[in-house]
Order: sequence, then C-alpha cells, then structure tokens
Amino acid sequence: MYDIGGDNASIKSSKFSKLTNSAKKIIKSSSNKKLFKDKKTRSRGFSVTLPVKPIIDDHREERRRNSIIESSMSITNEVIPHVFISHSYIKPTKCEICQELCWRKEIRCKTCGFRCHERCQAQAEKITSCIVNKVQKANMISELESQKKLFGTTISTYGINEIDFIPAIVKSCINEVEKRGLDVEGIYRKSGNVIKTRNLVKAYDCGDIPDISENGDFPDIPVITSTLKQYFRDLPEALIPERFFETIKEIIDMDDEIEQVHQIKTLVIEKLPKINYETLKFLCIHLNNVDAHSDKNLMTSKNLGVVFGPTLIGEAKKTENSQNNMISTVCRVRTVDLIIRCAKEIFDYNSDEEKNHINMAMINDIENTVNEKQTTNNAFDNVDTNNKNSNKSDRNAIDVGPIAQL
Repeated sequence: MYDIGGDNASIKSSKFSKLTNSAKKIIKSSSNKKLFKDKKTRSRGFSVTLPVKPIIDDHREERRRNSIIESSMSITNEVIPHVFISHSYIKPTKCEICQELCWRKEIRCKTCGFRCHERCQAQAEKITSCIVNKVQKANMISELESQKKLFGTTISTYGINEIDFIPAIVKSCINEVEKRGLDVEGIYRKSGNVIKTRNLVKAYDCGDIPDISENGDFPDIPVITSTLKQYFRDLPEALIPERFFETIKEIIDMDDEIEQVHQIKTLVIEKLPKINYETLKFLCIHLNNVDAHSDKNLMTSKNLGVVFGPTLIGEAKKTENSQNNMISTVCRVRTVDLIIRCAKEIFDYNSDEEKNHINMAMINDIENTVNEKQTTNNAFDNVDTNNKNSNKSDRNAIDVGPIAQL
C-alpha cells in the first residue's frame, strides 16, 4: 500500500508548483513561435509547450512552382538547343530521358545541366531545350508513354507495313540467330542479361534500329532471344488466338500423328490471318532449324515447345481448377512441339524457299538502299544536266552578242 497523504503529498505538490512555474516562463519566452505539447510530459499529469520549426506552406510552394512554369512558358518561342559535353558521373544519377542510372562516362548539357545517357541524346534534343527545360521535363514521361510503342501492340499494327507481312523485329532477331546462334547451348531456354534485354526492348520501342550484330551494341545471343520471346509474350493476342484452342485440344488428343498434322495444317492455312500465318511460319521454320542443331545446342522441339507453347497459343480463361490449367498448358506445349517438328510439311516449305525466306529482310533492306541511291543519283544527274544547259545558253548569249553587233 502506498501512502498518499502527509509529508509525501506536500513534497509532491511543491514539486508540481515549481514545474508549472518553469513552464509558464517557457511559454512567455516563446510566445511568438508555434508550440506543441509533449506527449511524454502530458502522461504525467501536466503539459509543457516547446518551440518548433514553422511548417512550410504547401500552397505557397505550389504557387511558386506554377509561377516558374508560367514564366518559362512565356519564352517557349526562343529555342536554344542543348550543348552536350562528355561528363563523368562519380555518383549514379538518373537519366532525365529513360530514368535509368547514368554511371561513369555519359553526357550532360553545358548550358542547363541536363543529364542523360549518350544513347538518349537524340531523344533529348527532340523533346527538350535549354530554355523550356522546366516545362518539358514535367511532361516528358507522359509524352514518351503516349508515343506509339512496338511491344504490347497487335502484330497487325507493324506487320501490315512489311512486304512479307512479318514484323521487322522478328526478322532481324531470327536472322541474327541463324547467322551465329544455332549452336549456342540452351538457346531460347537461357535468359539474357536483364538490363541489356530491357535496353534492347526500349531501343525497339523508340523506333530505333539497334545494332545486334556480333560487333554491335547488343551482340549477346541470349539477349536477342529474350527480346524476341518478350515480343511474342507481350502481344495482346497470341499468334494462334484462343478461339482456336478447343479445336487444337481435340486435334492433339488424336492418336494418329499424320491426321494431327493434316488438321493443324488445315487450321493454320485456312483460318489464321495472313500476318499471323506468315509470322508463325517464319518462326517455326527457324525453330525447326534450331531443332536440327540440337546435338550442339541441346534444344529439341520438345524443349522449344515448353518455351514457346504458352506464348504462341492463346488459352481460354483460367479456372480455379489447377488440374485443368495444367492440362491446358500441356496441350499447348505438345501442339507447338508438333508444329516445330513438322513445320515443313505444315507450311509446304522446301529448302530453297527456306533459304530465301530467312534472308528476305536483308534482301529488302539492300533493295531499298539501292533504290534510294539511284533516286539520289538521278536527282544529281538532273541538276548537273540543267546546270550544263544553262551554262551553254549563257555562253551562246555571250558569243552571239558581239556578232549581232557587227
């Protein structure tokens, strides 16, 4: 039992009065400052107010930022380009274009300090300038997101612009693998470096033509194959859409493989859209060639079916029954395995056509380059002819003048 009366009570009351008096002095000395109550002292039966740092007015800060933006918008007619110089970043700094880290030797604007990667310089010069940097930097991310991207769009968006109805990214990646990647162990099974793959995807998304050759910016075969797989994985609709899934399921349950090939051939040829058919044909003929080198790369058609099955064939909506989902996955893997093994029969393909088809993209690029050069040369020839004719007419006028006077 505690004694709450007598001398102890008088001692406590005197201590309490001293503390309250000291608190009053603090209040008087800090009357012009914002105060708060200490929770620890309040729990003992009294409160003490202490001075604190004034809180910044958020609205005032917002108004200040808006005034800066308005003042910079008033001079948007004066466009001063960035003056980029080489700069070594000691600390990792975010690139103001792609938001990735700048490290070691990159570039920055000498005038306004704009920071970006060397590979992002063209994009920076296109959408920013020194004067309106504060305005455009705020809208930069939304502008980049609003641009048309390659990954995640329907295959018809880009395939329709090609002569052979095959997207350029599919042709470039497969052609490079055909050149120097068929003997790479675990091809299409092993994933490439995550950062390099992400950068290659961004390069394609920005509309660039990245150099994926052996001496280029992205020479790693696993990075190229990972990018190709991601392209097919990000398609809103698979090459073989989900509306064909039930038919495929019935075909793959047949015991006769010859009949399976016949039914798959009928399904692919007669019902798939042209762009889907040509792209699937180009890919499966290539994967058939990969399977032919399986003694070195260890990737048989069955292994490739495991990699590409869930990607190339659309699946009906998943159910809560995990067993049904597993059966669905196995069905798609077996179907892609069959298509790869019998690709030449399903697509009516011969070796000469295969050789020409694999190099179709390179031939088209060469033809376009030759046509452009011919057009340029013809234009220069026309200019030279006109100049010669004009010079001749001037000379005739000069020569005839004195004779006419005689």
